[in-house]
Amino acid sequence: MIPYYPFYLPEHYRASNILKSGRGFYISKAALLCALERACGIPSRVGFATVRNHLATQKLIDFIGSDLFVYHGYSVRQMG
Repeated sequence: MIPYYPFYLPEHYRASNILKSGRGFYISKAALLCALERACGIPSRVGFATVRNHLATQKLIDFIGSDLFVYHGYSVRQMG
């Protein structure tokens, strides 16, 4: 499995599109989680960070060229 899901067009962030595709990685999953939180009345947005993946397989590290994952997506709850 290649750790890639396109995120360069607005429809790539749509929860319905992500669910329809049946797959996704960090950014798409974060967008889906934000949509679910918003549907429950919880303000949220997608956040980005560079993280070191200490659990990555050697095959994945070789594919990416590093154990650093740039633009790792996550859900940020907007409080108060």
